[in-house]
Amino acid sequence: MDKFIVSARKYRPQTFDTVVGQSHITTTLKNAIRHQQLAHAFLFCGPRGVGKTTCARILAKTINCENQTKEGEACDKCQSCTSFNDSASMNYFELDAASNNSVDNIRDLVDQVRFVPQTGKYKVYVIYEVHMLSSSAFNAFLKTLEEPSTLCHLYPGYYGKTQNSSYYPQSLPDF
Repeated sequence: MDKFIVSARKYRPQTFDTVVGQSHITTTLKNAIRHQQLAHAFLFCGPRGVGKTTCARILAKTINCENQTKEGEACDKCQSCTSFNDSASMNYFELDAASNNSVDNIRDLVDQVRFVPQTGKYKVYVIYEVHMLSSSAFNAFLKTLEEPSTLCHLYPGYYGKTQNSSYYPQSLPDF
């Protein structure tokens, strides 16, 4: 029996070039990758369904790719890319801050950030709904943003210490 994949994930774009209507974001991210000018944390903000998680996933795969293209895309053939595509990457973590909003949850995250990646260059943490963290959890989280690891990239919802990217809804002609 084949593994069931939700259609939103099955048909999700896999490269920056296949993301529709967010070229201002994808061009910036590809340039940062090509010129090795990555921020330690990114803020992707915008309404639901505009590509925030998709771009975060593509960025995570690309920065750990062993054979990036000269255009700043992942090769989709190396061990890092295939493990990412199979949802088996040891360097990619997603955290829903709405459900994991306590200080202990954030302390666990901070403890994980301290360790080097098992494979690849970076560990990537995508954190959803950061505005739902308790104030003490948010303060604990700020410590990680203020004292970044060179081996970790965070994608939180906090403006002060991040590279900000605003996503916009698209009209039908964009598709």
